[in-house]
Amino acid sequence: MKKILAVVCLMSVAAATFAGVADRFNSGFNNNKTDAENYARDIGLIAGMNDFHDGKAVNSFGFDVGVSGNFLMPSNKIDDKNTFIPMLYGSVKVPLLGLNIAARGTSYNQLTSVGGGLKWSIVGDTILPFFPDITFGAFYDRMSTDAYDLDHVSASLSASIKILVLEPYLGVGYDYNRLNVDGGDTFSKGGTRLTAGVNYHVLPAIYIFGAYVYAGDTKAAQAGIGARF
Repeated sequence: MKKILAVVCLMSVAAATFAGVADRFNSGFNNNKTDAENYARDIGLIAGMNDFHDGKAVNSFGFDVGVSGNFLMPSNKIDDKNTFIPMLYGSVKVPLLGLNIAARGTSYNQLTSVGGGLKWSIVGDTILPFFPDITFGAFYDRMSTDAYDLDHVSASLSASIKILVLEPYLGVGYDYNRLNVDGGDTFSKGGTRLTAGVNYHVLPAIYIFGAYVYAGDTKAAQAGIGARF
């Protein structure tokens, strides 16, 4: 319980200290093509880093639901303000199709985002003891503020292995982002994302997790809590 409270407190503190999403754009990105493209990549990363928190797909008739706190640390020289956005996520397996349907979204700090996708379990630990779970996922998100709309498309491959109550995971993904300024120009940029993290299973069905995300010049981190049943 103390570990769960620590995660909640961390996310609450971040909510009060990190910059607003639209504030970064209004500070001048819309007047510079390169900075606007980098901004589009950064905002899309907020959704993309939620593609996975392990290498598993949900078991038959199971659910995986939770909330993640996403900490974005851009390296743009004009405006290097950090950004925090929480996001709800969930997935459920469709047994007949052998895949998971996933959804995620947020409405926070000037940003609204709604998205979803599909996840396929390629291999699992049922093959051999300590064999990693490997999952592929593809997602689409529609993100917006009062200044722009952004379309985000991503594809990811993740792997994890369960070691007692710990479940470390690694993953690679690609994000493509297309930002449409209200009454203005369109900017687009894609990029690769690398993730390393770990789940800690507080109870058999309850976990907390943390991860570091590397996306070139921009870095990010995650902390979250969820339930799988």
